[in-house]
Amino acid sequence: MPYRRLPNTDKARIRALQKAIDGYENAKNGRNVLSPKTIYEIKLKLTEFNAEVEAYNQAFLIQTENQKKHKEIYQSCKLYVSHFIQVMNFAIIRGEFNKKIRKFYQLKINSSNLPTFNTEKQLILWTEKIIEGEEKRISEGGKSIENPSLYKLRINFEAFKDSINYQKNLQNKTNYAQSRLVNMRPGVDLIIKELWDEIETFFEKYPPLIRREKAKVFGIIYIYRKNEEKIELEDLFKL
Repeated sequence: MPYRRLPNTDKARIRALQKAIDGYENAKNGRNVLSPKTIYEIKLKLTEFNAEVEAYNQAFLIQTENQKKHKEIYQSCKLYVSHFIQVMNFAIIRGEFNKKIRKFYQLKINSSNLPTFNTEKQLILWTEKIIEGEEKRISEGGKSIENPSLYKLRINFEAFKDSINYQKNLQNKTNYAQSRLVNMRPGVDLIIKELWDEIETFFEKYPPLIRREKAKVFGIIYIYRKNEEKIELEDLFKL
């Protein structure tokens, strides 16, 4: 005996509500199956739920699209910092600077290896160290490193930090929209359950197979259990 299964996705929830409305408006006895009060409540809930789904999808889309731009800004900042350190290392090799200047940037004096900044947190940490170190060195009379300059480092770092804050703001908006949607789902599921109860009650006088076929017109979904023979109404005419 097949059983009915409530929708488990937002699209299916919307489809179930819309199918009931369509059945009410278009089926031969649609206006007898459901009451005007029920249809009013369904239309109201469908409008509200559609709005919440759209708000979440829009927030998620904007966040996803901006993620690509944010990654580009992250890579740009990373490139400037790594180039700055490489330029400083080349200047040490040429004898323009003493290797001890690496102490200003909290780098190992005897190593020309680049720090690890494969995460946003690491990049922020090391960019701050490089900027602070260069500021201190210049304030003590040291010759500034160029191409990239301290100014270029600051510009790219500020853009990176602004991008982080903006992306977090978009994430917060997505999370908020998602939480509203999650909180609304139980109410939608309840109204669908009550709706389906009302539909099945109206058709309860019919034999099971015919009752299911009529109820399907109003959006009820029936699932056959594993290994259960699937019999549809049209199969009766083949016997």
